[in-house]
Amino acid sequence: MRAIINNNKGLIQNILKDCMPEMNILRKYRRGQIRGIDFSLSMIIFLLTLTQVLILTNNFIISNRTYQDSIEGTIFADSLARDIVFTSGQNSVGNDWMNTDSATLSAGTWDFGLSTDGFVDPYKMGRLSNWSIPTFLLDYDTVSKGLNLQNKKFSIDISSVLDVNITTVVLNPDITNIDITGEVNIDGSGLSNANVHIFAISSDVVAVISEIEVLSSNSGIFTASLDMTGAGANSVISFVAIVRYGDTSQGTDIFNLNVGTPAAYSNGQITVLEAASSTEGYSVDVRANNTANTANLYGFYNLGISPSVNYTSAAMVNNGDWEANDFQIPQVGMTVLLMQEFDAANNMVNLNILTFPALLDDNMGNVLIAPSIPNAISSVASIPFEVRGILMIMTLTTWG
Repeated sequence: MRAIINNNKGLIQNILKDCMPEMNILRKYRRGQIRGIDFSLSMIIFLLTLTQVLILTNNFIISNRTYQDSIEGTIFADSLARDIVFTSGQNSVGNDWMNTDSATLSAGTWDFGLSTDGFVDPYKMGRLSNWSIPTFLLDYDTVSKGLNLQNKKFSIDISSVLDVNITTVVLNPDITNIDITGEVNIDGSGLSNANVHIFAISSDVVAVISEIEVLSSNSGIFTASLDMTGAGANSVISFVAIVRYGDTSQGTDIFNLNVGTPAAYSNGQITVLEAASSTEGYSVDVRANNTANTANLYGFYNLGISPSVNYTSAAMVNNGDWEANDFQIPQVGMTVLLMQEFDAANNMVNLNILTFPALLDDNMGNVLIAPSIPNAISSVASIPFEVRGILMIMTLTTWG
């Protein structure tokens, strides 16, 4: 083989010499191809990196904008909540709006506020309850106009610092005794040694059938057994629990029980107005919508004094509106107003219930809230205040 190569060395050299230009071209092509691949990979890496940077930058901008919106919303809600609690507001002619009917307020321009002469006004609070009679009821749209919030959604919750619930009511077959269980909470925890005053009223007896005072246990639970002798076999029995703790904390709950027939009851509408004149203690005027000619009105309170209930019976006046003027209640503390009437035509008991001052907590009254909650950032502000010597909390939530 070596001899063959040696004998043809010149020929081989000539062949290689002739092929050299083609080999140089191939070498250059491969070198250019590698450089092209490197450039493409570099561009891909650069674009991926740039995309990640843009995504992170956009997320940062969105997060920062959301944070700014949240801060601005919180500041707005806090300022508005303070205006609601600590200003009086006015109607379209510049006077305090309390005695202006709802239709007039709804039709004009007005400013909403819950205070009168520098103090939160319980009469104004009562007009927010959905149990108020139509003449004085401030619905969501009317309040929205008074707050100049037509472009925002909101809710208003007014609650006691004490959360009271009657959880079970067990009535024995012959309606002579009843066992009640309930609970008292504060900030989500059971409250011990709270004074619980429980009243029982039957719709077919013009009297308080039974009342008892107990203390809540270490876990906030209270139990009581009431003598129900005298309650009718066909009635609605209302149980009112008013809780007192210290000097400024009160809360309440009501439980209605159907016994026999009538086996139905309905919640009516009731409003408390300031009496034109006051005799002994403190007096209010009560207005209600009802169908019967005569109704019985009770006012319950828990102040550690006796008596702990007031009662009156009055006839219907003014084309279906029921009035009880100068009804006596204590000057301070929470009063539960309960009006009972029997609607013979429909075999039904109508109950008109209102706390004074009014609660808007979906327990004793409605939370004033928008018909639909928007999919938007919410801002919440809570303002504690004192009314009639009771510590309460108003929570305002705004959206948008």
